[in-house]
Amino acid sequence: MHATTTAAPDAGEDGSGRSLLRAAFAYAFHPTIILLALLACHYLHRSPELFLPIGIGFTFLMTGLEQIMPARREWKPLSSFKQVAGNFAFWMVGYFFVWGAGVAMFYDRVLTPRLLGARESLGLSAPWPSSWPVVAKLCLAWLIADFISYWLHRAQHRWGALWRATAHGVHHSPTEMYSIKAAVNHPVEFLILLFPIPLLMGLGAGADEIGCLTFMIWIQIHFTHCNLPLKYGATGWLLQTGRYHLQHHSVVHEEQNTNYGCCMSLWDRLFGTFREPGYIASTGVAPGASLGLGQQLLFPIRPVYSAPSQRP
Repeated sequence: MHATTTAAPDAGEDGSGRSLLRAAFAYAFHPTIILLALLACHYLHRSPELFLPIGIGFTFLMTGLEQIMPARREWKPLSSFKQVAGNFAFWMVGYFFVWGAGVAMFYDRVLTPRLLGARESLGLSAPWPSSWPVVAKLCLAWLIADFISYWLHRAQHRWGALWRATAHGVHHSPTEMYSIKAAVNHPVEFLILLFPIPLLMGLGAGADEIGCLTFMIWIQIHFTHCNLPLKYGATGWLLQTGRYHLQHHSVVHEEQNTNYGCCMSLWDRLFGTFREPGYIASTGVAPGASLGLGQQLLFPIRPVYSAPSQRP
């Protein structure tokens, strides 16, 4: 009898396979998730209550991926209990259930009816393409909303009074960047973040596309702030990426005044504020700065740092 042996797997082939998987993940993960989210909008737009658990589940998915395969190894979202508590408990609960819901209710009950009433009193018909498929209406709403958000964001960095009043410095306070940091916003800033929604409703946008829009923005802002080793081809010409937007969160104010897009890099490219990023040494409102929770909440009354455009 002759002994049989099993050949050991070729290390080179195994390494090559892992490299292919990493490359596929790097290029395909972001556009695949966006396409799946658009499919969810197509099939679930009549059941918007399902978007919340899907969105929360996606937050946990991104956080887990950033923990096990971060682009910057020194930035991990689960590095300490205090970090986890601050990220998930205070900001996430506030984002979904407190000030986000409160601002949405204010717009829904106060501002939107007045905009609709003003349009009707002027005898203007709604210019919204109501007959379009829901995903087409969603894409139009997303373009309009992100265009408005881009210019509001630039204004926050341009005028110190708006930087202070909206407490935008709170969003720039994290000294580590990963997807959950997208939710770090002062309650007052939600007045800015949700402002495009009543304007869209004033144009005639319906509840279906508005629900889908908030869902798509939530999915995309994870990628805008993520710490994953992703790469981009044509997708990066339209959508904002963690690599591009990381430069906007740099402590160097010249770098902060670039790559403003919340969901899309398109507007930065069209209006001259896009910059291909290099290595960003650190993030935050200023070199060596760190804002405590009390300083963040009191920012509109006692701003710790001025807008980047006003710094020497």
